[in-house]
Amino acid sequence: MKQDIPVKNKISQEKHIKAAVFRKDIRKTEPHKHKQYFEIIYLTQGSGAHWIDDVCYEVKPPILFFIKEGQVHNWDLQDVPGGYVVILKKEFVEKSLDPQLEMLLARVGEIPCLRIEDINTISQLFELLVQEGQSETEHTFRIMEGLLKVLLIKIQE
Repeated sequence: MKQDIPVKNKISQEKHIKAAVFRKDIRKTEPHKHKQYFEIIYLTQGSGAHWIDDVCYEVKPPILFFIKEGQVHNWDLQDVPGGYVVILKKEFVEKSLDPQLEMLLARVGEIPCLRIEDINTISQLFELLVQEGQSETEHTFRIMEGLLKVLLIKIQE
């Protein structure tokens, strides 16, 4: 008998996007899925395995992972991880004035794992997303929207 997969929710009800530093204490997790959001994970350090829908991906930074809503995943990391996570709800895309954002997200959503070369720009964009996400001004949404679009284009470059 297949047991129920736990569903985790790492973003508050009122937020539509969250950017954070990847938690150093995450090493091994049980298989789980996320509720109502898309997740972009950028690891700059660490090693081990990341399972997404029963497929094992080697964690060999710098590397990006894209977890769609409802996908089952878990970590089995051997070393302390470092990097960033962006959590993105559908409401963020729906609220966006940029029609390209949904298309860019759909493209990266088809790729579960991507090794990258331009680490300086990608790292800077994630850092800016984290910094901007900590402010709550009237312009925060549009700035986050712009940074996310640049990040997605740079990833696909």
